[in-house]
Amino acid sequence: MQKYIQQLIEDINQKAEKELEIPDYTLLFPDHPAIEAGLDYIVAWEMAPDIPMTEAFGISADSFPSMDKLTESQAKDVNEAILNLWSVNRIYANFPENFLSQLIIYRELRKKMQEDTIRLFPDGDTHIEFCSYEPESCPWGMDFCICKDSEWFNEEDNDATQETNMDGDDFPF
Repeated sequence: MQKYIQQLIEDINQKAEKELEIPDYTLLFPDHPAIEAGLDYIVAWEMAPDIPMTEAFGISADSFPSMDKLTESQAKDVNEAILNLWSVNRIYANFPENFLSQLIIYRELRKKMQEDTIRLFPDGDTHIEFCSYEPESCPWGMDFCICKDSEWFNEEDNDATQETNMDGDDFPF
């Protein structure tokens, strides 16, 4: 498996040698009204298609073995290669900084590579969220969930738990 993992990392690193080519959406959609207003970036935001990550990067979904076939060290190396490929293309993964298991991170990066789409934009960054904002379904597990410690998660829903005695005149609108 080590030889295969090394080849996969080499393939990913080769793809990371240059940024993906981003189409000039103003040429593809010359009649878009944002062009006249000098807002070319709007054309990209509205017209860029969703492209499967595997297609955009030219890496087959089957290339990524299941996490049970990797060691922690192998997962770490593949994770670094994937994150580097993404960063070259201004795509950043948002997950807990002090997360311990590289295998769990690999599982989630693999899932994103196999299932998610991206949009290629000439400007700005793309941030990939792994959080569903529901601690019970956190991909990192409750021990590493950062939502469960957030103020918004621990607050009671004041609207649902407190009675209000407002009549129509108390509303600001």
